[in-house]
Amino acid sequence: MQIQINTDHHIPGSDVRDDWARGVVDTALAHHADHVTRVEVHFSLESAGKPGAGDKRCTVEARLNGHAPVVASHDAGALDVALNGALHRLSRALDRAVGRADKHGHDARPPADVSGDDFVPSSAPF
Repeated sequence: MQIQINTDHHIPGSDVRDDWARGVVDTALAHHADHVTRVEVHFSLESAGKPGAGDKRCTVEARLNGHAPVVASHDAGALDVALNGALHRLSRALDRAVGRADKHGHDARPPADVSGDDFVPSSAPF
């Protein structure tokens, strides 16, 4: 699973923070490693440089094998809280997306036996 960390121009880049974020993402999404090929983390400052509560946003996008990307975000006062919140939401969304995909895998059904006398046609108006 590839993990890419991006920041906007209000948050300076840091190799230490990027390594920390990659470790957190890798740990949080380890149980989805078979389905996820790439994860992009976007850190941004929503208040354009003015401090305030909930001004940091983390958006996480996961690319799945053969499925549309899944995205989650979270706003918080600190980057670590924003990342953890976004990963929690993403993990639940991936559980639903992967579960739905597994649920739609159908086994071949045997043909219905309609030759017997117990067959009753539908009374639906269509």
